[in-house]
Amino acid sequence: MNTKPSRPFALLAVLVFFAGAVTLSRFLLKDPTLYDPELALVVAAAALSESYALRLRMFTVSIAFPLVVAAVVIWGPVGGGIVAAASFTNIQEIRSKRHFTALAFNFGQLAIAGCAAGVAYMATGAPHLQLSGTPALPAPGWLPAVFAGVVAGATVFWLFNTTLLAAGLWLDRQLHPRHVFAEFATHIPTQVALACVGLLVAAVLAINPWAFPLFLFPLFLARQVYQRYASLSEAYLDTVRSLIGALEAKDPYTRGHSERVARYALALVRQIGGDSRQLERMEGAALLHDIGKLAQSSAVLAKPQSLTHEEARKMREHPGAGQSMVERIPPLRSLAPYVGAHHERPDGTGYPNGLRHAEIPEEALMLSIADAYDAMTTSRAYRPRMSHEEAVSELVAGAGRQFDEGLVREFIAAGIRAEADGLSRAPLAPAILVLAGQEAAQ
Repeated sequence: MNTKPSRPFALLAVLVFFAGAVTLSRFLLKDPTLYDPELALVVAAAALSESYALRLRMFTVSIAFPLVVAAVVIWGPVGGGIVAAASFTNIQEIRSKRHFTALAFNFGQLAIAGCAAGVAYMATGAPHLQLSGTPALPAPGWLPAVFAGVVAGATVFWLFNTTLLAAGLWLDRQLHPRHVFAEFATHIPTQVALACVGLLVAAVLAINPWAFPLFLFPLFLARQVYQRYASLSEAYLDTVRSLIGALEAKDPYTRGHSERVARYALALVRQIGGDSRQLERMEGAALLHDIGKLAQSSAVLAKPQSLTHEEARKMREHPGAGQSMVERIPPLRSLAPYVGAHHERPDGTGYPNGLRHAEIPEEALMLSIADAYDAMTTSRAYRPRMSHEEAVSELVAGAGRQFDEGLVREFIAAGIRAEADGLSRAPLAPAILVLAGQEAAQ
């Protein structure tokens, strides 16, 4: 469903759109390469590639970035700007009637980034590869100079693209810019590889433009690799959901609890600047943290009164039981330590192993805070729910003993509130378009 963007983002989108249009127009007036048929071929390929973009859980992957690099190497700022801007949308977004302000923002920021990349390339003194009609490649020794120009151009493109995206997400979703940069940093190796592919595309175009369509095959093959990755990730999540469904059928209280804990924990990870891998680990661990309760009696789980001493002792076995269960599932094995330690305390009085602060994984410390907050702000048969303020007071009171003191401060700073308060929370998985050019996702 298409959502209306915030007013500050809409204003930024208008400014970015006009800035991009003006920047691109100025370069077009200086360079008539708009009528170059080879450039038209690359523009068409860039626009087509966006229709094959792959949306993963945290970002979207397309194959347009190498084409932007190739355009910069051959045509300079005007080529980079035109090809980048051509990838601002795709057929699916048009059919879904994506809000025009998001499209305007994407067009403007990609045009700016593409032109800036071309300027950076030229600033290094790197030569442009010539198309047919003149010697196809520069004089011997051209490769190091061109490679240096590609590195400069790609770096500038990433800086402009990521900075503008971070500004857009901050204004529209209140997502702190450091989370966007942290997310992008995890994909730097892939971006470098794609920039090198772009250099090869430029060389192919310079030698024989008619060979260019054949070069697209490896790019689409790369897309299939990412598709497989997405499928595996989805299968991983399906496994987690199946396990949670079994637990919710047995324990009515757990219904919704794991999802809320995941939401709070993910907001905390974003607050401390965690990357996409930590977010993925945290989501899985949060959803599975109580899976050990499957080994508990249904009568105990559904008991409307406080537990007896013996029942409480058995209930304390659920982290260890959950860790054992998760360890037996190969795709989830890395989450087992977090599941097993989510009731440990920094002062060593937690369970099941009485670990002290340095021995407890950071993810487990964050889970402990999110779990306790949700428990306090959720009603039970034997006690009413606490208000947000009361729950935060309890977290502060337990900081340094029951909870990590620094993480409690970050939890409060993140502005997390219980769902029952009806207030907004950080999105579970903000879409960040990283590989094809980062665009504001609506």
